[in-house]
Amino acid sequence: MNELGEPGAPGKVVTVVEAKPGIRATFREAFSAYRTANRLIWGGGLWRYWVIPALLAVAYLPLLVLGIAWTSDWLAGHMKWSGAEGSWSWWLWRVMWWGVLGVVGWLTYRSVVLLFHAPFLDAISERVEKDLTGRDEAPDVKWVSMAWRSVRMAAVIGGLSMIVAVLNLGVTLIPVLGWIVSIGILLPVQLWLGGAQALDPYLGRNGDGARASLRRMRQRPLLVLLLGAGGALILLIPVLGWFVGPTYVVVAGVVTGVRMTWTGNGG
Repeated sequence: MNELGEPGAPGKVVTVVEAKPGIRATFREAFSAYRTANRLIWGGGLWRYWVIPALLAVAYLPLLVLGIAWTSDWLAGHMKWSGAEGSWSWWLWRVMWWGVLGVVGWLTYRSVVLLFHAPFLDAISERVEKDLTGRDEAPDVKWVSMAWRSVRMAAVIGGLSMIVAVLNLGVTLIPVLGWIVSIGILLPVQLWLGGAQALDPYLGRNGDGARASLRRMRQRPLLVLLLGAGGALILLIPVLGWFVGPTYVVVAGVVTGVRMTWTGNGG
């Protein structure tokens, strides 16, 4: 918001409100963030920061699957109310728990793999800032503090994601209306949370506290949602998407954060 003296009217002050980008412009902005991320990852050498998180993700994925299988078996073995082992009700409960634990696993996988990038966020941010703004000076932020910030926000956002996922499972049992609520409200909230988790580390590096970061993101809700939606779409790519997707989200989050803070957009 700027205050400008109106020409020809000495002493009179008018308030000019900076217009937010429209829906079409916001879609272009989000798409541009991922296109820039693709260029920087493969043409700018940022793929080097993908290797170690990808290897950790490869190691973590089978542990996650085994954990889901073991937990499902344990629950099935202790669900005396579900009927005799092998009965249709026993299998129904078993499949239900696989579904619930699968959603929980997907959400935790996203958060954990993003955390694997925490030690590299400082280097990624510097490269993106230099490419987009030409600025070679970066805030003096230690990666340990950035990692701790990422852990805290991952815990908060991950917890909220779990709540939304549970609500989503509940409302889908309601015919018609439940699916409308699921697709029209809960899915956008889940995508926004994914975008927020990718964008917050850079905003924190830029000096925003947690409240300031959330306030800035609430000013551009559609952009944050589309950032999360892009990452979700990449994760739908079999095998490859699960390993390269988080890096694309991280870099696109940094690109978006640089543009928001450098131009004053959303600030």
